Amino acid sequence: MVCGDWNGYPATDKNGCMEREGLTIIRDPKSPPPLISLDVSKGEAHALSVVNAEDIVSGKKKLRTRRFLFTKSGLDTISQMRDEIIKARNDGEDPVVVMEFTGCYSKPVEHYCQEHGFRYAMVPPTMSNKTRENESVKAAKNDNVDCRYIAVSYFEHSIEDKAKDSDEMSKIQALNALRATQICLAKRLKQTFRNYLDLVFPRLDRISGLFLYSKAFPLTISQYPHPDLIPSQKRLSKAIMKNDRIHGPEYASDMAEKILSYLEDCYSGVSSGATEVSSLSYICSSLARSIDELNEIESKLFSASSNTSKYKRIQTIPGVGPIVASTITAACGDLKRFKKSGALESYLGIVPLTKASGTETGLHHQISHKGNTKARTVLYLAAQAAVSCSKDNVFRRFYARLTEGNNKRPALARTQALIAVAHKILTVMRAICINETDFDPSR
Repeated sequence: MVCGDWNGYPATDKNGCMEREGLTIIRDPKSPPPLISLDVSKGEAHALSVVNAEDIVSGKKKLRTRRFLFTKSGLDTISQMRDEIIKARNDGEDPVVVMEFTGCYSKPVEHYCQEHGFRYAMVPPTMSNKTRENESVKAAKNDNVDCRYIAVSYFEHSIEDKAKDSDEMSKIQALNALRATQICLAKRLKQTFRNYLDLVFPRLDRISGLFLYSKAFPLTISQYPHPDLIPSQKRLSKAIMKNDRIHGPEYASDMAEKILSYLEDCYSGVSSGATEVSSLSYICSSLARSIDELNEIESKLFSASSNTSKYKRIQTIPGVGPIVASTITAACGDLKRFKKSGALESYLGIVPLTKASGTETGLHHQISHKGNTKARTVLYLAAQAAVSCSKDNVFRRFYARLTEGNNKRPALARTQALIAVAHKILTVMRAICINETDFDPSR
């Protein structure tokens, strides 16, 4: 970088940096980008024009924002502000639209920028909050200053412009979000299903070999939702076999026999005409439909993910299957974009935090738990699968070393060791995506 003034901006040091009250802002002194800083909320945003970086860096000039709604005419405010900035600067440089990651709230603005070909960048909310905390112990929080903190964060961390996701990646991300929603609905239905089942059929879940959450069992119970309504063994066996297309007639006959044996000494908590019985039938039908919908969504997700090279590549890692691969693909996008493995680990929140104060030694750290919870969960499950694999692999050996310990390091607890294995799996994922090679078990 070349030293000098930013066309009237504060002078930089020999490394091309600006100093502002102890904060080093790294930017190319020849290219101070103008900004449109947005504080996005539900259905609206406050916008701040930043023609000169000095207005943000000094913090002395009083800044005023514009409020607009997420309508056609409202979002056109971004285009108007952009034209005003280009005219004011008279150098032809395109301003960058800067906003926080706020999920569905920021999506309309992001889509508007993509449609009109505007440059835009996304700032993590934790980053702008940190900037606010660094400036003042009792940092103010209002629409005017929030836009300023977002702009300062953009300068401070040299955030790059966000590239538009490919259609394939957008589809994968949308299907993964839909899958997460469907899983939440299925969990709630399963909880309600168990409550009604324990009331109408006490201890039915103790029958060995009975798959409560398969599609077949809820469908069968929806037909016969009370012990008094259960038919003969032959009819019950036919109903189980019709609903269960995975197991054969022997399994259906065996389950029918076990259920009828259970009914000999069963005492239901309600009569056959009670409202709870019809509620159980309805919940069972809903759960069966939910399982079908989840399977359909997962089938579409795996099909969309299979078109990406890294989806197949990271499945060569022990413990990583289609669900793990598709979830990581949707959560992280292109793993090559993370310049260091530590950045990827921080992104998913599996890095340890130092918590040492007073009598606390800080030897056993907790992970940050920031980032995508679903991705972090499937990584942990992948670690469990890798260390439980019957075949010897590098992760299994690594887990054994951690749990055994040595003279220099005490043995880790099982959960701590599994998190370390998940950490290692994520590092390997990034490495094989960068090298464009499959996992080599010999290394």
